[in-house]
Amino acid sequence: MKLKLLVGIAVILSVLVIWNLVRVEPPQLDDIDARMEQLRADGDTEALSAEIRNPDIRTARRAVKTMGYLGPLGVMSIRDAMKDTRPQIRQEAVLAYARAADPKEAEPMAELARTDKAPVVRAAAVTGLGRTRAYEKMDTLLAAMNDDDVTVRQRAADAVVLLIGRRYPYEPNASPSQRLKYIAVIRQFWSRAKGTAGDYYDRERVRRKDLEHPW
Repeated sequence: MKLKLLVGIAVILSVLVIWNLVRVEPPQLDDIDARMEQLRADGDTEALSAEIRNPDIRTARRAVKTMGYLGPLGVMSIRDAMKDTRPQIRQEAVLAYARAADPKEAEPMAELARTDKAPVVRAAAVTGLGRTRAYEKMDTLLAAMNDDDVTVRQRAADAVVLLIGRRYPYEPNASPSQRLKYIAVIRQFWSRAKGTAGDYYDRERVRRKDLEHPW
C-alpha cells in the first residue's frame, strides 16, 4: 500500500516538474510597458502595428495605447485596430484615436458608437467624442443617450455635458420615454447653441493644434 502511495506521489511530482518546464509564462506588465516605451521613443510604428496583432491581449492593448501617443504617425494603424475582431482592442483603439487624430476626423469614432456590437466599444467611442469635443457628432451622442446599454448612455450623457457646458436632470436608468424627453430638450437647446459652440471649439482646435494632448 505504501509502495503504491509513493509511486502515486512520484507520478504527481513528475507531472508538476514537467508542467513547470514547458509552460510559458505571459509577459509581465513591466516588461511590456518597457518594450512599448522603447518602440514609442524610436517612433517604430511598424513594430507597434505588429504588436497590436499579438494574441496576448495585454500586449496588444498596450501597443494600441502607445500608438496613440505618436499622434498623426499612428492614426492609420489605430484605424486598422478599430476593426480588430477583439472588442478589448477596438475599445483601446478608439481611445487612442481620440488622442492621436485631428478632432475634425471624428467619424470613425462616431461609426463605432452607432454600430459596434460590444457595449464597451460604444462606451469608449462616445467617451472619445467627448474628449475631442466633436461637436459635429452631437446627433450621435444624443442617440447614444438612448442606447440599449446603461454604461453607454451614461458615457454619452457625460460627453454631452462636456460639449454644452450644462447638465440636465437626465438619468440613464430612467424609462425610455423619460430619457427621450430630456434628449429632446437637449436637442432643442443645441439647435440654438451649436453655432456659438462650434465657433468656440474651432478656435480652440486652432489654438491647441501644436499640443500633444489637445484636450
